Amino acid sequence: MKKKGNFRKQIVAGAALFIGALLLVGLFVTGTSKAAKVTLSALVWEGYTDESFTKVFLEKYGAEVKGTYVGGMDEFFAKVKAGGAASYDLVALSSNLPKRMIDSDLVQPIDLKNVPNYNDIFEFFRKLDYNKKDGQVYGVNYTWGPDPVTYRTDVFTSCPPWDIFKDPKYKGKLSVPGEDNTAVFQAGILLGTDPYTMDKAKLEEAKKLLIQWRPQIRAFWSTAGELTNLIANKEVVASISWPIITLDLKKQGIPVAECIPDPGTSGWIDQWMVVKGTKNKDMAEKWINFAISPEGQYAVFKVTNYFIVNPKAAPLMTPDEKAFTHIDDPNYIVEASKKIKWWQPIQNEGEYNEVRQAFKTAK
Repeated sequence: MKKKGNFRKQIVAGAALFIGALLLVGLFVTGTSKAAKVTLSALVWEGYTDESFTKVFLEKYGAEVKGTYVGGMDEFFAKVKAGGAASYDLVALSSNLPKRMIDSDLVQPIDLKNVPNYNDIFEFFRKLDYNKKDGQVYGVNYTWGPDPVTYRTDVFTSCPPWDIFKDPKYKGKLSVPGEDNTAVFQAGILLGTDPYTMDKAKLEEAKKLLIQWRPQIRAFWSTAGELTNLIANKEVVASISWPIITLDLKKQGIPVAECIPDPGTSGWIDQWMVVKGTKNKDMAEKWINFAISPEGQYAVFKVTNYFIVNPKAAPLMTPDEKAFTHIDDPNYIVEASKKIKWWQPIQNEGEYNEVRQAFKTAK
């Protein structure tokens, strides 16, 4: 399973506005940068330790944050298990891994006294239990997102149903991701089963459904830019997508919208966790507190365009940004989660990969 952001690093748009926002809250310091007293090593998805905001943290706390980017979900567990606190202080990973990390004793509880901004994130995230154990918080949520359908509004006047993927009317006009198992998960959702615990029999049903989709698939996309071009050129009129793609197309003036057709879709929630045994636990918790502060949240949004968890970032955002993230609506994530199956651990991922490959190679 691959995360949305590891295929592209979004260039920070509106840099002057971003820096101006930081100036307003007194976090950006001009002049010569401070020498780092501490270096935090973080294992992350691309964009989560971008220099545009790690330098602000350096100025404020005298600590440098260096990120090691992963190319796929499996790398998190393997690298932390192999290197431990000798290699990493922090990890920022998705909702299918925290329980495994906790049960394997690779991460440690976070002292929320050092993370006061935790009280400001949406209640929905504070109530989640998959990143907690024995009443202690091991993961602090940071960003989230669904796997929606992006569609051209000059072709569809409202949210298209999943049935379009079986409809010969759209032969060669649709697309899905080809480098992860998102389409397999979606097949499971449409079959009315848990998309992350399918056995061989259910996976065979999923494969049969996806093979019905195959004639309609023009391309299996792997990067945001690739799908953006396909939709902009009207080679593709609808696709399982990422929110960043919809936003980029709108910036180009392409008539698009996104939605989550019934009965729902897959999605992810990312969080920061502290590696067990790190000598820099206090500074790591300062980083987490900064990351979920209004300024830290706005900064990561500008780099990734992911949905964020702290509504106090709203005053830093433009009206369009607030509308896109629904940051002013605490019920949005509650309602959205009714239609989102959050990523979960998969025990038989090899079998899922086989279904995806059969889908891609079907005639």
